[in-house]
Amino acid sequence: MIGKQYFEIGANDWLSGVTSGANTLDGGLSNVTQQMNITAVPGALYPPGAVVDASTNLADGIIASCEDPEYLGENRMLLDDSGNFYSYDGTILTKEDTASAAAMFTQGTTDMVPWFDSANISAPNFYATTSAGATYREVVKWNGTSTLTEDWWTSTLGQPALSSFTSWRPLLVYNNDLYVGDAEKLHRIDEDGLTVSNGILNFTASNIISALGIDQGSGKMLIATNAGSNYSGQNDNESEIMLYDGFSDKVTRAVPVDGLVTAFKSVGNTTYVFYGNKLGVWTGSGISYLRTLNFDKGSSSTLIYPHRAMGIDNTLYWVDTLPGGVNKQIMAYGETINNIRGFYPILYPTAAAGSLTAIFPVSSTEIGYSFATSKMYTFDTTDIAAVTNGGAQAHSKRYRFPRDVTFNGVIAEWDQAAPTGDKNLFSLTVIDSKGNTTQSPQFNPGTRSDIYEWEFTNPTIETRSIQIKINWGGNGSDILGLRRLTVFYTPKE
Repeated sequence: MIGKQYFEIGANDWLSGVTSGANTLDGGLSNVTQQMNITAVPGALYPPGAVVDASTNLADGIIASCEDPEYLGENRMLLDDSGNFYSYDGTILTKEDTASAAAMFTQGTTDMVPWFDSANISAPNFYATTSAGATYREVVKWNGTSTLTEDWWTSTLGQPALSSFTSWRPLLVYNNDLYVGDAEKLHRIDEDGLTVSNGILNFTASNIISALGIDQGSGKMLIATNAGSNYSGQNDNESEIMLYDGFSDKVTRAVPVDGLVTAFKSVGNTTYVFYGNKLGVWTGSGISYLRTLNFDKGSSSTLIYPHRAMGIDNTLYWVDTLPGGVNKQIMAYGETINNIRGFYPILYPTAAAGSLTAIFPVSSTEIGYSFATSKMYTFDTTDIAAVTNGGAQAHSKRYRFPRDVTFNGVIAEWDQAAPTGDKNLFSLTVIDSKGNTTQSPQFNPGTRSDIYEWEFTNPTIETRSIQIKINWGGNGSDILGLRRLTVFYTPKE
């Protein structure tokens, strides 16, 4: 017997996701967990699969993207920070067109949507709003290939230039019409004949539109406003969320909320709200708080604007900051199995030196992401064929005891037979209550093909709490799924 007592870390811990803080117990694993895959094989803990470099032809970091709803359309249409427009067919990223000025589009201000109008009922065009300020005050039209109309709003539609007194220019397709958030005004462009209702809603200057979305419950439009520009979210300005039917000259109602609303994301039957550095759920009468995200308020580079969040099926994804790390962690929230929801990090890409500029779906299981050094990668959330580039780490939550115990050892049980070879597949680090670490040897199966368990013993660690760090090797080929850890200890007499 390794120790007198034991506890197990297993399926329910993996599926519960990560805690909200290093010292909380509201999850199965610690919030300092780097990346993991808990949905490919429910009940087993895997690292994420390998990522694929799709950066060929990319000239800058992607800042906005949208789907291509044409019958035989592309997997994704994208826009970078230098005004280059791309299509992505699931394999190849193709630069289709380039704007006349590199500064025409800006992360956070620029939005991008596809839209069918009465003149284009079989193939959509794609629309993007320009940077904040007085220089570029347009809605740009792109046909998806080589035709870019940079003055579509002011010349084709004959409208006054968009306001220079706003930090956000959100777009929304609602009931087949295109809506443009323009400072304190909301404009509607009718699909039939492109008739513009300029300022169909006209608020006061203290109600600057920051985000547009749709309420999953009522089907009404959601309009978020904030007093003043407040681009970084640093100011504690008055904010509201308004419900609107799309055609009246007044909103249905307005609900005061706390914090700058930067994005709505409808996933499954839920409308999520990103506000400041928090995530919540729209209830119909306000925002129900879910979680504080891992970045500080006051920086526009880390706020969750629409193109730094996405959804696939019933799962929400966004760019977060690994505690003590960089703003490049892709977090997820959703049901991992029936009736169990969790927050869990799915990727912390080693190649990205700084913040991710955008994330986006490129298939029903694949996520694309980009960062400023002209890089775009994709990875499959269901892939467990190979460990992610550079390896991966996960941390258990901290298990506490009323008095000192002696840590005796751990038995790891795999989801499948360990692959053969001396490949440094796996190791563990034991962290005691004072932060001291004890590293296990690397697990190397050698020539045996029937190994389902591995034991690590070290009966010299005396502590009042135990945390286990799980390390997957970065060999880039073989992978191990962890079914459970059995941790043995002996209370001190």
